[in-house]
Amino acid sequence: MIDGLGVCVVMPAFNAAATLERTFEEIPFDLVDRVILVDDGSRDGTSEISARLGVETIVHDSNLGYGANQKTCYREALRRGADVVVMLHPDYQYTPKLLPAMAEKPIQEVLELPSVRDRVRQLLDQDREFREKAVAHTRLDGKVIVTDFRTLNPVPVGNRFLVYTLFPEATVSVRIQHAASTDEVSVSAGRSIFNRESRANIGVVMSLYGGGGQPGAGACVVPAAGADQKVDEIVAALKRNA
Repeated sequence: MIDGLGVCVVMPAFNAAATLERTFEEIPFDLVDRVILVDDGSRDGTSEISARLGVETIVHDSNLGYGANQKTCYREALRRGADVVVMLHPDYQYTPKLLPAMAEKPIQEVLELPSVRDRVRQLLDQDREFREKAVAHTRLDGKVIVTDFRTLNPVPVGNRFLVYTLFPEATVSVRIQHAASTDEVSVSAGRSIFNRESRANIGVVMSLYGGGGQPGAGACVVPAAGADQKVDEIVAALKRNA
């Protein structure tokens, strides 16, 4: 609780089994009153670990995508009466130990903390690598951007909206990469945040392949064998309404 306000940490999770417990153990429970994890169709036992840790766990029946996961997180936190909602990624992108400083210090003091300065440097390095690899592995098909990271391990981390600055005429982007297992391929898509001409209902398209989402964004996981054909079908469907 902070200044009499109830604090709820929400964790949008997808295949976070390897890092979830470490993230959870660093949450400052002297400030945090409640933790909710939303499992977006993980296949690595994320929800089982979450339940073992005593976390309130909500599981999507299928992989609906990051945007839908966030919506569930916020909706469920507010439904439970949270005054303050803090989103914490369970893949340990950053340490939860920063929460007290963020609650009590001015932002400039937070930015000067050694751990934060190190993280900023790391993010800038990751961003440079992501830009290089995104350029090398991205093509434009009509008005659909297709980024294929299947040949990369690990998958580069960076701003997923970068591709829209590379192809401003595009209205939709598709990202392809291996899922938790190389036997499966994750396909995610979203409408451009700049060129808003697309009328494709991405959630409906992804639901045809076992996934789902919202009109503006969605995802699915397909077998690696035959993935190329399914990706081509998804891109073709998005192009028709791009």
